[in-house]
Amino acid sequence: MIVQNITFYIIITLSLIAILVVSIVIPFIGFINKRWKGLAIGCLAQPIFCAVVFLLVVLGALHYQERSLSKYREAAIVTLRKTVTDDNGNHSYTWYLKGDDECLFEMGEPRHGRYSDRKREDVEAKLFDIIPLDSCSVCVDDVVVVKFDFDNRTVTATDYDEPIEVVSINWDRVKDYFARLAVTKVR
Repeated sequence: MIVQNITFYIIITLSLIAILVVSIVIPFIGFINKRWKGLAIGCLAQPIFCAVVFLLVVLGALHYQERSLSKYREAAIVTLRKTVTDDNGNHSYTWYLKGDDECLFEMGEPRHGRYSDRKREDVEAKLFDIIPLDSCSVCVDDVVVVKFDFDNRTVTATDYDEPIEVVSINWDRVKDYFARLAVTKVR
C-alpha cells in the first residue's frame, strides 16, 4: 500500500538512521564489560540487532499505515468505485468520502478468487479534498461530482461526466455533513 505522504517516509528513514547510530555503541559496551572478547561479541551482535530492529520498525510502520487507511475507509460517508478494463487488465478506482472534507482515493488492480480477502500491496492511495458545490452535491479533485437526492435517498456520481458505481452510503453521516455545511455558511 503506497500513500504519497513524504513526512511518513522521512520519519521512517530518520528512525532507521537513529537505530544504526545507536547500534554503534554495542561493540563499545562489549569491550568495556569483557574487553576483546566482548568487543568481538558486540561486533557480531550489532548487525543482528540492526536487522531485527529495522524489521520491527518497518513492519510497525506498515501496520500503522494500513490501520490509518482502514480508519479512513470505516469513516466514509460515501464509497464510490469505478472499474476500467484496458489492454493491461482491470484497474479499480475507489473513492472514500469522509465527513471532514477529506477523500481517500485508491487505485490498483483488484484481486479476485481465493486471495481477494488479503491486503492489496499493489494499490496506490492518495488524499484529496472534498469541495461542496451546493446544498446537495460535492466535488472531489475537480473530476468526481457526487449529487445527493435526500427525498428519494439516491446518490448519483460521475467521473468526467461518466457515471460511476455507488458502493455504500451512510445517510445519517451525509445528513450530518450537509447540516454542518449549512451552519458554517450561516456564520
